[in-house]
Amino acid sequence: MVEKSLQGGVRIPTLRGENYDTVVGSEKALRFLLDEVGADRVVLGSDWPFVENSFVLEQQDNLLRMPHFSGERFAAMERGNAIGMFRRFARAVPAGG
Repeated sequence: MVEKSLQGGVRIPTLRGENYDTVVGSEKALRFLLDEVGADRVVLGSDWPFVENSFVLEQQDNLLRMPHFSGERFAAMERGNAIGMFRRFARAVPAGG
């Protein structure tokens, strides 16, 4: 974890130094996570293969309908951030595949 200094020199841990996925349980929790760590630290996640593929697709559609998760932010969480973490897979998995 990364630490942040507060007034008076007190240091507290922050969530910023870690990576997270979107399996957090609610839109409110996901908004909090994105506000705290930034979209560049979050990847699209699911409990697949432990849940049905249709559920994973439904969750993906739900995120796309939320204005603050769509567009470039969603593209980063869906693929871009993971490619940044696992560069050796960048060519192995084409976009959209």
